[in-house]
Amino acid sequence: MTALGYIALFGWLVAGPAFVVMLGPRRGVLATVGLGWLFLPMASIPLDGLPDFSKMLVVSVSALLGAALFDAFRLSRFRPGVIDLPMLVWCVVPMASSLTNGLGVWDGVSATLDQTITWGVPWLLARVYFRESTALRDLALAIVLLALVYLPFVAWELRMSPNLHYMVYGFHQHEFIQTRRFGGWRPMVFMQHGLALALFLAAASIISAWLWLTGAQRRLLGVPLGLIALVLIAFTILCKSVGAIALMALILVVLLISRMLRLRAALIALLLCAPLYMGLRATRIWDGSHLLTVAAQVVPSKVSSLRTRIEAENQLTQKALDMPIFGWGGWGRWRVRNERGFDTARSDGLWVIALGQNGLVGLASLTLSMSLPVLLFLLRVPRENLFRAVCAPALALACVVIAFQLDSLLNAMLNPMWVLAMGGLAGVLNRARVRAPAPTISGRAALEH
Repeated sequence: MTALGYIALFGWLVAGPAFVVMLGPRRGVLATVGLGWLFLPMASIPLDGLPDFSKMLVVSVSALLGAALFDAFRLSRFRPGVIDLPMLVWCVVPMASSLTNGLGVWDGVSATLDQTITWGVPWLLARVYFRESTALRDLALAIVLLALVYLPFVAWELRMSPNLHYMVYGFHQHEFIQTRRFGGWRPMVFMQHGLALALFLAAASIISAWLWLTGAQRRLLGVPLGLIALVLIAFTILCKSVGAIALMALILVVLLISRMLRLRAALIALLLCAPLYMGLRATRIWDGSHLLTVAAQVVPSKVSSLRTRIEAENQLTQKALDMPIFGWGGWGRWRVRNERGFDTARSDGLWVIALGQNGLVGLASLTLSMSLPVLLFLLRVPRENLFRAVCAPALALACVVIAFQLDSLLNAMLNPMWVLAMGGLAGVLNRARVRAPAPTISGRAALEH
């Protein structure tokens, strides 16, 4: 990594306090997390006995530091509720995993700290700053704005090749061979993979399209939001990630149908798909073979790769169930390897990694952290309000969380903005009702709301 990479990582620790002072606590947190995740290097500096000094650590700690230094009173007023219990379990379960595998207390402390920084800190910040419907609107618009900021860099890599990370920081964040897709380039910019970038643009597309369709926001920075949505959808397609494109299309169709019929059942069914899949596969009730039959009829070219993935999941879940409660802990002990130490089963999905490392307790707590806020939101909001402008930002973010959860069946590419959305929805549920935001404002005034 170049000297600029080290300067960026260590220097960003002061960005959180600076942004909080300049923009205020809520927007300061958004700027610290969002801009940091978009532009910092995908680097990880090992620290002996401690979590690696990584991009995720820097954006989380910097944002928390800014809040603690300049908004300590509000931070100290936070009181956890029952809705926070799954996330709490997910953050501390690495300690149990380490102890039950004989890895020692310090290993458990390090793993717990790493999980807390990665998931717990963004969740806490969301519970403090995005616990109102107006704050969720700020979060939703921030995702759209961040995507717009990224588009020139995405366009450059579509034309010139995904080399910006290498040019700025001196190394490729992933295997360059995977950037070639369907006869063209699949951009990554400064994210961990082209798949992560595509999901980010898909999420921004969903949010912008839904806010425009419901009338919650007609213009942004003076530009019609409908036009912005079309541009984001086009760039999502140009990123050539079949999964992200399919998720974007599926969720937009389900939203439109649900709005026309004034029914939430389709959204709830979509939300429950991932937990149902994980439950059946993690307990080995279902071996996944039926998916191959369906794929052979729909996308024959994908049958081979799907078979490889399902067989890998079968091997990984079989090993995971040898330590079913708290998993195998860290250090790759949950992987399936041959006598020479090489992996014989690819571990791509976040769910199967969580199962292997932290067992059924870990997988259940992670799944509930994703699913429960969305489910309760869909069930508690009156049906006549759910598809109106008053709830559009919250519903759009709920759909983004659904997309992330479905994507996690195949990939393990976290974006802290998704954790902010999860925690924000959990915070809204602590209130008696979803309150309406102030009247919609267009143009630059929208950013001052």
